Amino acid sequence: MRSFSVFLFLSLLFISPAIGQQIIEVTNDGTIHGEISANGITRLHLIEDEVAGVHISDGGHSTAVSFVKEPSTGDIYLKLSDQIVKTHQHSIIDFFLTTQRGYTYQAELTVTQNTASQIIIRNPQITQSKNKLGRTNQKLEETVISIVRAINNDRVLDGYKVKRPNNKIRDLGSLQFHTKSLFIGNQLTGQLLVIRNPAPGNVTLNEKMFLTSGVLAVSILGNRRLGTSETSKVILVGYSNGDSLL
Repeated sequence: MRSFSVFLFLSLLFISPAIGQQIIEVTNDGTIHGEISANGITRLHLIEDEVAGVHISDGGHSTAVSFVKEPSTGDIYLKLSDQIVKTHQHSIIDFFLTTQRGYTYQAELTVTQNTASQIIIRNPQITQSKNKLGRTNQKLEETVISIVRAINNDRVLDGYKVKRPNNKIRDLGSLQFHTKSLFIGNQLTGQLLVIRNPAPGNVTLNEKMFLTSGVLAVSILGNRRLGTSETSKVILVGYSNGDSLL
């Protein structure tokens, strides 16, 4: 059996859990119930998200609190005005937050005498979305590898049709190639190429030579170092367009 390696260009997400002492869970359009320091600074942090904008609700107190965004983290820091603290005008500060992920939250913060306060927001919808994306990526990766194996072993997968195009020679930099076969499915296409070095000297094949928009995987079969007139085979897998991926 011929051996092969697959170079996948799939963006998989590896997430480290955020750590915080006080965590408030809230979903989109939900309300953040927390405390804001009367005399110090209150930090508001979104786990795996960033604050995009702050909007004072109707009847809110735009002069009661100042908002400063930290560009490197997307956190916001809140500070009550001295006048509000001295006169005890408000016990609740309310506003809306919009986030870079497109979520909206209403904040209702109770004024307390803490010297400082920290509010950490976790939205379980973000975790659910990432888990779904992870499952989708895993399934896609498994399908890509199955296509490569099928082509490598001259086997047709269920749901795919084989197309033998004409052997028109095309250029790829200093190399030439022709398509030996296409394995076409509803979503993905596999393509078996024959690569030839027509020029004097040696050329070393690498996967990046075959990257085009939509290509998910490249598998170079056999010799990577091609001398003059030598050939090798390459398998590409990418999103279906009914034709060559190159």
